[in-house]
Amino acid sequence: MASTHRQWYPKGVETEFLFDDKRWPVLHVSSPLQFNDAAFNAYLAQMGAYLERKQPHVIVFDATKTQLMSASQRLAQANWLKANRPALQQFCLGVAFVIDSMVVKGMLSAILMFAPLPYDHVVVKSLSEAEAWAHKQFDKRFPGKR
Repeated sequence: MASTHRQWYPKGVETEFLFDDKRWPVLHVSSPLQFNDAAFNAYLAQMGAYLERKQPHVIVFDATKTQLMSASQRLAQANWLKANRPALQQFCLGVAFVIDSMVVKGMLSAILMFAPLPYDHVVVKSLSEAEAWAHKQFDKRFPGKR
């Protein structure tokens, strides 16, 4: 998919979600500073692709650089969570959100009010805390399998 949305942002500003699955079953996702609907939809599609692996995993979601989501993006996220609930329940063992902004924490709470997560989650302030929690979540269900 072509990234034509980059033209709307200042040069050098990250506009796409970054995925790192090198440490699978822990999936690292980083939210960019700025993103439009195309980038957000690409994020949802990639998350769907990870679900299609049909493998247990835990997500570390770094939202320390994120912007507030638009109302349409919050709705799209809630709808995606609802539509993918069965697969999420089966394969996602939890998500550790790394959030250092009270405003972003409030945004997350608003999304979860409309579409509660079908798995455990935690909000932490550092990647190391998120990593430790993610490993515990996986080891709790699959001791010695990581």
